[in-house]
Amino acid sequence: MREALSVGIVFLVLSSQAPVLATEDRLSKVETLPSTYALVDVSIEFAEGGARGGRSLEISGKGTGQSRSSWELKADEVTTFSVAPAAVFELLQLCYREQFFDLQSSYGVPNHIRLRPDGTIDTLATVVSHSVPSRVLVRIGKFQKAVSYVKGHGHPPTVVAEVERRIEELAAAGMRTDQGGGRSSNYWLKPTAYRVTALAGQGPRHSGRGLAVR
Repeated sequence: MREALSVGIVFLVLSSQAPVLATEDRLSKVETLPSTYALVDVSIEFAEGGARGGRSLEISGKGTGQSRSSWELKADEVTTFSVAPAAVFELLQLCYREQFFDLQSSYGVPNHIRLRPDGTIDTLATVVSHSVPSRVLVRIGKFQKAVSYVKGHGHPPTVVAEVERRIEELAAAGMRTDQGGGRSSNYWLKPTAYRVTALAGQGPRHSGRGLAVR
């Protein structure tokens, strides 16, 4: 049974065997979050788009970033840029501090329930038509944690929007700087000499080798 609203939102009555969330993040891996790893093995990505195309921004602990966009029949547009590895580490610290790795795999409009006159309770899921899904993905070696959401609907944790915002800023700054021939940050880091160790109950910390601030 289905009820439709004029704003393009559809409520679906769920059976007892139907999943609460229609979308499942297939990128989620079984591997547990590693405790020690190299910064060069870390990448953080923001992506958004639908059937007609989309775009993604990825920054890496190697000091590189990539912007990719594709729209319908147009060829993919790829732009590379520089990013300070220390900035990637700071964003990774935020993910630990705000418990990003413990979040659900997806956030959407919350389900709600309806009471019928006979006392039966229906669970209804809300599907937003013509929505553009977004995703934040953190890769650490073979481990990866993805969180999907739809902007303006539901209530994803603030850390998700903050990761998206910082990636956008780092990508914009990196592309501006690379075009101008300068450096993208006032600090630099040799990623090959930089390892990350996460102690039980704590976030990551760097080894201190290869770090130079000016």
